[in-house]
This record gives sequence, C-alpha cells and structure tokens, in this order.
Amino acid sequence: LPVQNLVPISIQKKIVYEAHWYSWSYYGLLSDCNHIKDTIENAWGYILESNYSYTAPVWLTEFGTNVDQFQGDDEFIDCVKGFLQTPLTQTMSWSYWVLAGSYYIRSGTAESHESFGLLTDDWKNIKSKAFIDILLTL
Repeated sequence: LPVQNLVPISIQKKIVYEAHWYSWSYYGLLSDCNHIKDTIENAWGYILESNYSYTAPVWLTEFGTNVDQFQGDDEFIDCVKGFLQTPLTQTMSWSYWVLAGSYYIRSGTAESHESFGLLTDDWKNIKSKAFIDILLTL
C-alpha cells in the first residue's frame, strides 16, 4: 500500500493496520536483510512514521517460518528480529503464525501436519524450545 495510494481517512486514532510476513513471502532473498527491511518499509513500514496524516499503529499479525527445519539459527527470524529492533518499529506489536501443530482437516486431509506450528502434531508439546527461546527475544 504505497503512500500515494492511501485513502484519506478521517478516523485518526481509531485504525490499526495489519501486516503479514512469511519466510516464503515476496520481500526478497533472506540473505539480504537490508533489502528486505527497505522493501517492508516501502510496503507498509512507513505507516509507523510519526506525525503524518497516514501515521497509525501496525500489528504484524502473522509471521512465520518452517519450525520443522529449524536448526538453532534462522535467517528469516534474524531478519524479523533486526527489523523489530529498529527505532521505527519499537512500538509495533506482533503475533506468530501458527500455534497449531496440526489441523483437524486442512485441504480435505484429516490430521494435517503444520510445519510452521509451534506445537507437536498432538498439541501436547512444544516442537522446538530453542525456537520459542528466540521468539521470546523479539
């Protein structure tokens, strides 16, 4: 949503924008966090800038990566962490996609596994304590 395409809204202080960001999304190669940061700032990060008519809170309602393949380090999470620690995003809230370890039915498949899930397929255990520990630093 580039600045020039924002609809003038006369309900300031009554709107929160949401954003999604996944390891497979369109923001660029994970090896170039600066490019990803610049792309996000141009796509929706600018909404957080103070004292503009379009300034509003942004909630990163979904971001995620493949927890099944987590080996203790993750370029995507490193990029997210770097982005969330910039002055622009200090007040931004976030939530991780997804808690579920599996779905009752997904795309017609019963007990479908969720690779981005924080829980095991039976929902009884955390899939990766190391991954949770990283999320707690964000």
